[in-house]
Formats: sequence, C-alpha cells, structure tokens
Amino acid sequence: MEARAAQQSLEIRELPRMGTMNPYRFIPTTPRKTRNTTVSTSFCFQGGASFDTLPPMRHYPVSLSLENKRCLLVGGGSVGCRKLATLLECNPSEVLVLETGEACTLLCELHRHPAVRLEQREFRESDLDGRFLAIIATCDRELNARITELCKVRGILCNVVDAPDHGDFIVPAHVSLGDLVVTVSTSGQSPALARAIRQDLQEYLALRYESFLTVMGRLRPLVLEQSSCTRDNTELFRNLVSSDLAKALQDRDMEQARSLLVTLLPAALHPVIDEVLHGLP
Repeated sequence: MEARAAQQSLEIRELPRMGTMNPYRFIPTTPRKTRNTTVSTSFCFQGGASFDTLPPMRHYPVSLSLENKRCLLVGGGSVGCRKLATLLECNPSEVLVLETGEACTLLCELHRHPAVRLEQREFRESDLDGRFLAIIATCDRELNARITELCKVRGILCNVVDAPDHGDFIVPAHVSLGDLVVTVSTSGQSPALARAIRQDLQEYLALRYESFLTVMGRLRPLVLEQSSCTRDNTELFRNLVSSDLAKALQDRDMEQARSLLVTLLPAALHPVIDEVLHGLP
C-alpha cells in the first residue's frame, strides 16, 4: 500500500508592502501522520500562492569568520581604509592592500598592524592566490569589473564598494558593543537610512544592553561549569533575559540587580554575584 504523504500547510499572511520587503509570512502547522516510515513532505499554500510568486531576499544574512584568513583590499583611499579597519577587527592572518597613489595618514597608521601588507603598485592576477575574500575599492570601473570576474572564476568572495550588486556580498551598517553585533541593511535602497538606523541603534543598545551583555558574558561560563544539563541552562538564560535585570543595570540599580540574580541563579553561584556585577561599563 502506498504511503500517504504528510502535508505541511503553510499559512501565508500578507504584510504591508514596503520596497523589496517580503510581503508574506509562513506559519507551519502540524503535519498529518503517515503509516509508512518514509515521509514525503509537500507544501500547500493558502490563497493559491506559490513559490514563483514570492519575492526572494536580495542577500542571505550571514556572519563570516575571517580568523586566520588571507584577504585582499584593492584601493586604499578613505573608503578602503574604513573597510580595512573593519577587516582587522576580525583577526585575518593577512590583508594585502594595493594602492597606486600616496598612502593617506589613516592608511599609514593601519599599516602598523602586523596583518597588513601594503604594496603601492598596480593589481596583478597573482594577488588573488590563496585569498578567501577580496574588497575592491578603486575608482576604476574597468579594473573593478576585471577583478570581480577573476574572483568569480576562482571562487573568492568579492565585494565591490561602488557597485555592490556586482559582487557576492555587501557590508551592511553595523553596531558593535563588545560581543554584541547588530547589522542594518536596506538592500541597497537607502544607505543613508541604514546609517541613520545604525546611529539610533547605537544609542539605544549602548544605554540598555551594554552592561547586561557584560553580565551575561560573565555568567555563561560559570553556569555551564556548574551544570551540564542543557535544558536547565537554556531555561536559566532565558529567564535572565526575560527578567528586569537589563532594566536594573540600565538604571544603575545594583541592589535590584543583585536581588534578581539571587532569585534567578542557583545557590551555588550566589558567592560570585558581586564579582559578576563589579566594574560594569
């Protein structure tokens, strides 16, 4: 007897349309049981919609690890220097910087970093050998296009500063507060708006979450060392996040913060609470 295919129904709710925002929301429901151990899942769309009618995301949201990776930056002007500074925060093993003009003050300062190799010359195809990622920040469109094509042939991730759609990825505006990194992208529709949103987020997140993130970062290894039960640890971390601890830290109410930690943490961790709360930003 043929097995009945289990169907997973996806409810599509239309959202307000704004630019290229995806106007659909999918909510999976419980699939029907099948008699056979081999389950074939199909998708039913309410309202007659299909995958062909769904506008795709322009970019896949991903965070890249550049740890011990070799990168290339072609163009060491003001924009290139900003890209270089961000690259160096991610601990690459080497960033080869090619600049044909005179090195600016900022580039000279960044050149002091041990991972930076600055060469004042034209680009050569061999510069791509062994590179994981390339950022192209020159004013020469023909050169940019040539390097982009070479990167595609070699499978090297490529970002073109003045033509982001020609490369493999964009570098969105981002907010960094220690280990907290939040990126903002308008998919190229308005970089100015992305910068404005980033500035708003910078102020809001720094005020509300900077101290809280420090506390969570200090607590995590202590909790994991104290208990090996993943379910219990997950519940504890979620309770901490959903509590008023962030608000107490924002208000600099250390007594309230301490009281909450005493309530939420297991007794074995109570002796370290004062140390966890000491010297917060």
